[in-house]
Formats: sequence, structure tokens, C-alpha cells
Amino acid sequence: MLMKRRPVKSGIERAPKRDFPSHRKWVRGHNCAVPGCDGRPIEAAHVRLGLPQGEQAGMSQKPHDKWCISLCAYHHAAQHAIGEATFSKLYTVDMVKTAMEFATKSPHRHMWEGQP
Repeated sequence: MLMKRRPVKSGIERAPKRDFPSHRKWVRGHNCAVPGCDGRPIEAAHVRLGLPQGEQAGMSQKPHDKWCISLCAYHHAAQHAIGEATFSKLYTVDMVKTAMEFATKSPHRHMWEGQP
């Protein structure tokens, strides 16, 4: 007796890919985004606050990797400890604008362009 195949569900879309390790590695190849800082090691810090409509991540999720900036380990920890709004004011870093610059100049952006 042959088993019947289950019908394929239609209309279910996969979430677009948000993880791009090559872009994060490229971001880590830059200096800390805090003016005057030459700290090391550099980490790819995700920006969550102030992202355009439709770009926000859900609860307990990281945003798309195109929304990351280069921060040294000290400033990355500070970003999480004091919150992005306070961090941006204290260190005069426009995190969204910086992330957009990284995303625009990334040699890896072709991997996420054209995604829904």
C-alpha cells in the first residue's frame, strides 16, 4: 500500500534572511564608530532604536545584519548598558545613519538586495 503524500501548503512565505556573517566581518574591519576612539577589539553592534518602519526586529530578535556598526568591545558593552538613546547622545554617534553608511558601502550588500 502506497502512502499518500501530504498536500503542500501554499501561501506560507519564509522570513527573509537576516544573517550575513561576511558583512559583519567587513564591519569589524573598521575603527570604532565613536569619534576619537581607537579601542580594540572591534565588534559588530546591532542598532535597534530608530530603524525605519518595517525594519524593526521582533522581541528577543536581532535586527538584520545591515543594521550594525563597528564598536570596540568597551563601547559595545556601554551601548547595551546605558541604552542606545543615551549612548548616541553621550558619544555623539548617529547609529542609524552610521549603519546605513555601512550598509550602502558594504561589498556584501548584493546578498540582501532584492529580498522582500
